[in-house]
Amino acid sequence: MKKILRVLVSFLVGVLLLSILFLSKGRLIPQLTKHSPSPGIAVTKSFNQVSKQGEYRLAESLDPKRQLEWQQRNESQDWTNDPNVREYLKNIALDRLFEWKQPIDFWGIIIDDSLKPVAGATIEFLWSDASNEGTSHDVGESDEGGRFALLKKRGKGLSVRVKSPGFRDCGEGSISFEYADPSDRAFHRPDSNRPVVFRLIRKGPPEPLVHRDRIQEFRASEDPGIVAFDLLGQREVAPEDPSADLVIQTSHGPVRGEGLQRWFDWRVEVSVPGGGIQPGSECPPAAPDDGYQSRLVFDGKVEGRNSLSGISEWFFVKSRGGNLFSRVHLKVATLPPGGGNAKISLLEYSTNPSGSRNLEIYPELQVNEKYHAPRTPVPARSPR
Repeated sequence: MKKILRVLVSFLVGVLLLSILFLSKGRLIPQLTKHSPSPGIAVTKSFNQVSKQGEYRLAESLDPKRQLEWQQRNESQDWTNDPNVREYLKNIALDRLFEWKQPIDFWGIIIDDSLKPVAGATIEFLWSDASNEGTSHDVGESDEGGRFALLKKRGKGLSVRVKSPGFRDCGEGSISFEYADPSDRAFHRPDSNRPVVFRLIRKGPPEPLVHRDRIQEFRASEDPGIVAFDLLGQREVAPEDPSADLVIQTSHGPVRGEGLQRWFDWRVEVSVPGGGIQPGSECPPAAPDDGYQSRLVFDGKVEGRNSLSGISEWFFVKSRGGNLFSRVHLKVATLPPGGGNAKISLLEYSTNPSGSRNLEIYPELQVNEKYHAPRTPVPARSPR
């Protein structure tokens, strides 16, 4: 009888562990279901270049190599064979507060865009724990070498944000870390000899800019279509207009299917009359001096429900014979899901009327009204 009871207990424990592993509601082990690649991977390619082997390292969630490994293991469900994950599942089955009581130690370092340490920066820590409030927080300051630490805390997840007057973080100054679940893409193993690097970008000098940060949507009048913009005057113009700073041409191939289930090829061409364009970001305070091309071409395919039929990118633009610099966040849908011709959206852009490459935004210095030009009718036309 005792032998039967032992077998029955072992069986029930095994069922419990398997239930947690495969039937979790998502709070404990959400990474055991398939996810798309982290959007941060592409963003941090340039950031990866500043990590010095042996001196400091990227956060796990921003490290392209670590995220690729995580994605591959996630797709293969290899986590089920990881002894650390199995031990974690066993522990949370025995203690519902286990993951909220893990040791939290953290070492970090702050550098600027010249790879120099940022001293006196403010660090804000927020971690989830088993306290009545559910979270705890602390504030610190970086030393002369840009270093800082948080020690001897307990919890599950930690968020670290760094800031300093005269700098901006460009999305790289606030990072989250996981301390309980080994299958989490942000699972962190602290190392005092290799602190996590945070980068702050030194702000550019204040200058009056034209800055538009509300979505401006335009529709091509034909398919294929062409749309041109006067960035300084903040209006749509004809492609041959002397004030045209940016020209977008769109096209797509034959469409199979309908609604959200469609298959077709698409192309977007972005050009600058009398100037150049290059891929950019929202981060650098100034446009590059060189490296511009007359046009950039993007080709792609829509294959069913979850495919983008165009681009959503940041660009640096040098127009009007090299006398006008801009930063543009452009989104193009060559064939919108709702139907109709191509939709072009200016999500945000900044232009420096002085001819300087400085594009640092100071809201109090905006000069939109001064340079705003009346919009004139644009005749329907086909791409050249």
